[in-house]
Amino acid sequence: MNEYQKEQKPFTIQEACQIAIRILEATDAIHKAGIIHKNLKPENVLVQSKRIGPGGGKIVRTIKITDV
Repeated sequence: MNEYQKEQKPFTIQEACQIAIRILEATDAIHKAGIIHKNLKPENVLVQSKRIGPGGGKIVRTIKITDV
């Protein structure tokens, strides 16, 4: 995320959709656990990016929802 902010680089449509899907999956998981998040907003979504593979060519993102 810091790399994107430093370079003022926007996410591609594919990256944004992947992040949105992961947020929806996380929300579904907490709903299935009987928890309703009543304050879901960008500030409560943490995105951690990590480069992996040869030369760091692949980015893996971990999504966490906070303030539950």
